[in-house]
Amino acid sequence: MKSAAAKREGCKRSEAKSTGREKKLLLALVIIPAFCSFARAVSVEERLSALEKAFKESSSPVGNLKFSGELEFEYVDTGRDGVTPESHFQLDKFNLCPRVKLSEKIELYGQFTFKADDAYCGETYAVFSKMPLNTSLKVGMDDRFIDGKPGRKTEAVSLIQAAFYNSDSMGLFWSGKQESLYWHFSLTNGYKLSETSPSEDKSHKFICDAKQYGDSNENKETGFGAGMKHSLADNRSLDVFGFAYISKLSGDDRVLLHAVPGYGNTENSDGVAMTGAAAEYESADLGLGAEYIVSKYGALKRDGYFLQASYKIKCPSGKCFDSVTPLVRYGKLNVDLPNDILNSLTWDREKITLALIVEIEKNVLLKNEYYINRESTGGAEVDNDELLVQLEIRF
Repeated sequence: MKSAAAKREGCKRSEAKSTGREKKLLLALVIIPAFCSFARAVSVEERLSALEKAFKESSSPVGNLKFSGELEFEYVDTGRDGVTPESHFQLDKFNLCPRVKLSEKIELYGQFTFKADDAYCGETYAVFSKMPLNTSLKVGMDDRFIDGKPGRKTEAVSLIQAAFYNSDSMGLFWSGKQESLYWHFSLTNGYKLSETSPSEDKSHKFICDAKQYGDSNENKETGFGAGMKHSLADNRSLDVFGFAYISKLSGDDRVLLHAVPGYGNTENSDGVAMTGAAAEYESADLGLGAEYIVSKYGALKRDGYFLQASYKIKCPSGKCFDSVTPLVRYGKLNVDLPNDILNSLTWDREKITLALIVEIEKNVLLKNEYYINRESTGGAEVDNDELLVQLEIRF
């Protein structure tokens, strides 16, 4: 009888032979039809055309697969009152984004995020383009369509983005454009209420909209937005956009809100409404942006805004860097509740972001950012300013 090692070796040889046979068979299925067409062709041009056609007909959608992604490695130093006050290096994330073009009208996109202690699937959807009225339909999981208006450029997000649109939702996203006018419509599962922090440190949290995979509130979120992007001379543009979302609180959402001091004795309501507007001016060097949001989640009223300015300075050819972009952003988030020093969910907040973004070369950025965090705690101030230095490599 054969030994276990001999059996394994035999299996390996068998698998190798099988793999070899499969490769030869696949090659034959491609080459033989190509050769037949090649033999029937008369001229060299016809032969080449027949060979190219045979390979195209034998290809699969995987032939249209492309990958992109980014690596973010950073140094973080948080304030003394944070959960992680010690300075440290960390892997923020590694994104891998496959894109498959099934046809001229259908495309698939995915985003897989890997962290030092976690991995998950992010934005993943199918896009049906070239639809009537110059529209497209996105089916799957994606951000609210207000994400990126205006573009933030920094690693840090604004307070209102962290609170209202920093997570994905599952559903349908319909978009269209006619000349300078564009619009968006969404019907999704919506979000669940959770807690998040203003920057890198995970303490002093506030209420936010977080991803949910089901539909715990049994009432879909509906969103609508419309805007106009006007092109000016010298590659300048002005983009103005307005939006609104409506949905409903779930039972878990109401439990979270009723535990917040000052909320429990208010009216019993489960409606959710959020409206706002954004504007952005861009030129080759200068970028200006602003956004305002007002919301009511049950009886909880919140509003906030941010203003941002940046200026890109191109370096002379042959220097160490391609460009340097200083940026400043000021933002607020107001909560219509009495400030309770023992509960950070009731605090009003301000955040100033000072950044210097160095473009080492195309797709390689060094982001130097400092966050001045201010909270109305109802008592003593919190020492939680932060420094972030991040190397971002895109591909």
